[in-house]
Amino acid sequence: MLLYFSALRGPFPQDVMLNNIHFGRDGGLIGRGQECTLILDDGERHVSRQHIKLTFNGQDYALEVLSEINPVFINEKKLGFGDRETLLDGDEVTIGPFVMRAHVTVPTPVVKPAVADTPDTGTASVDLHQAVQLLGQGMKHPVRLGSEVKPEAFLKRYGETMAELLEGTRKLTIQRAESKSEYVPTDRTMVSKVDTNPIKHASTRQDLFKLMFPEQDTTGLIDPVDAVREVMEDLRVHDGAMQAGMRAALNFVLQQLDPATIGEQKSGLLGMFGGGAMDAYKQKHKELREGVLRGKSSPVWDAFRDGYREEIKRYKSKGNPGNRTN
Repeated sequence: MLLYFSALRGPFPQDVMLNNIHFGRDGGLIGRGQECTLILDDGERHVSRQHIKLTFNGQDYALEVLSEINPVFINEKKLGFGDRETLLDGDEVTIGPFVMRAHVTVPTPVVKPAVADTPDTGTASVDLHQAVQLLGQGMKHPVRLGSEVKPEAFLKRYGETMAELLEGTRKLTIQRAESKSEYVPTDRTMVSKVDTNPIKHASTRQDLFKLMFPEQDTTGLIDPVDAVREVMEDLRVHDGAMQAGMRAALNFVLQQLDPATIGEQKSGLLGMFGGGAMDAYKQKHKELREGVLRGKSSPVWDAFRDGYREEIKRYKSKGNPGNRTN
């Protein structure tokens, strides 16, 4: 594996090509000292002589802060003296006025010609381990396999997990569309926008995988990663909107039952309340209204939670899979 950096912002000398400075298995140093692998010449002394130490552990590159004065930022995470952090492909590293992008690459292995009747299992094993490393780069989280874990089994299990996540997301998207259509119907006079999200396009599990992982470039559809981000944001917003709509509906009902509203509509109706009955009604209405608007612990929301839990119990009683829903 190789690590190099590209310049994003800062007073980098024009004659310095960062992408030509590679950190291999021996790692290296970053700072303003001449002994460093990557020299950042900073006249303001925001960069120490030896500011960062990079080491390779066989699977990942680790960044250690050597400067006792000035911190380092990976993305927006602050690291001080002695702190260590795994450096992943695409991470943004800030040292003083210098902002760089980390690039971790896996060199393409040289495959030897196969000898007849002698399958090269070693090459296949190396390819699988590199696949696991690339998977970790995509996740922006280092994947380390113990000696007892076979990469073949790990990759298969990851594929099964990804398939269930995508299929579950597709079903949630359908449910969202159905509930939105029922409770918030679209204005028929408006021109509908053609959706370019493959998850929303897919009508079956098989269609989903064909659209998300096409054999060739698919025109008209957005990138799979962007598709997942968009759908997750849609689901989050829809959930919040449903809660807000429910609260607004309850508030409307209580407004209609407001003593003042009833008094305006039926001036003689309030006279039916005798003695302290009207005072009791006003107090009860006030408590209910405050409970709805507060949205925490109140009889109204207790009733909502009871209904929610009953629905979960009903779902579990049918013997549905994944019945560990909380």
